[in-house]
Amino acid sequence: MVTAKPLAWMRSLHPLPAMLLVLLAAACGSATATAGESLLFGTVSAPECNGGYQILNATVTVRDEHDTIIGTGTTDATDQNSYADQCIVTFMVHLSRRAKFYQLSVGTHGGPTYQHDELKAQGFGVHLSLN
Repeated sequence: MVTAKPLAWMRSLHPLPAMLLVLLAAACGSATATAGESLLFGTVSAPECNGGYQILNATVTVRDEHDTIIGTGTTDATDQNSYADQCIVTFMVHLSRRAKFYQLSVGTHGGPTYQHDELKAQGFGVHLSLN
């Protein structure tokens, strides 16, 4: 099961990829969602990249309150962490529309559900952990 962690994860990322994620989130918008709310971005961490975790190139799926897929993306193909004790990958998912609830999953791992206001307060950025 994928669990959510506080956004303090941004401090642990290399500055350039983290800055790019923030800039991309601020720049993107769509006709069906408010600018900045049409892109969900974040990281996924696990004790290792392979084994039972398989978070490299994993599909990230976002479903709404009706269990309808409203966005998919893929995690990075390489570990973004410079530390050897964890594997950290980033992802971005373009959301097709606004929802009341957002259910996330990464590969075969189920994930947390967020309310719209909760994600909005976090700037549509999340950190998921398989630890």
